[in-house]
Amino acid sequence: MKSNLVCFYPEHGLIAKTRRPFSVRDASAFDCEYQRLCELQQIDARIASVPEGYLEEPFPALWLRLSPGRRLRDQEKEDGAAQIADKLLNLYEATGIEYRTLGELDDPYTPSTPDIAWLQERSWTADEAHPIAAALERIGTWKVPTAMIHGDIMTSNALLEPDGNVRIIDWEQSRRAPVFFDMARLCARHPNVRASYQAWKKRIGYETRQVQDEIAALRLTGGLDLEHFRTRTQVLRPNRVEEKVQAHRRGVLEYARALLDGSDQRGA
Repeated sequence: MKSNLVCFYPEHGLIAKTRRPFSVRDASAFDCEYQRLCELQQIDARIASVPEGYLEEPFPALWLRLSPGRRLRDQEKEDGAAQIADKLLNLYEATGIEYRTLGELDDPYTPSTPDIAWLQERSWTADEAHPIAAALERIGTWKVPTAMIHGDIMTSNALLEPDGNVRIIDWEQSRRAPVFFDMARLCARHPNVRASYQAWKKRIGYETRQVQDEIAALRLTGGLDLEHFRTRTQVLRPNRVEEKVQAHRRGVLEYARALLDGSDQRGA
């Protein structure tokens, strides 16, 4: 769960991002974001926040140039998502695309090892853990394009500037990982993005998986820790927690079964 604190200094044109003391997430997240933002400035100066500095003492703080942008309104989100997708697809090629199987990845955000014990420790029953582990084993063989991704992409992590540019913010989870970790998430929420994503995949010669399969794989790998989901729900949406946990449980199982039933029969 996020523990960021954001301080605005409009008289200096600056923003400072810091964390509460003893946060579970340490200074490495801001250090990573600072390094990534510096790299992005060399690729496309209009894609992300402009970094001004990073300090570890007396507490971790990432300093950014204050953007004139604002959050996207509901009626602007579809067009905003399309611009975000175009920026990210260009970024993937600029940072270099490598093909790797999901099973080869050592990704801190998406555990993919089909371990029954690991799943049971996180409140899955044995009957539930077996199809989930089987689905993880299957998608672990997928060979997919990886590149430098955002890692937490959504239209709420973007600012619309007066000239129409959409600037993407919050790059703490940026890393080299499968492209579909970003794009499947965008496509699930904004179907208008799918056509440009499919066209991009065709252009780079990757047409092995349907977007729907990628969405199922993303939802499966991102929803494995039931205890984390329960804790997050208690904090953010405290009403009917167990009802939401059970709905989440059913959803993850549905994604696992869908991947087991159809992934190998469907093309891109």
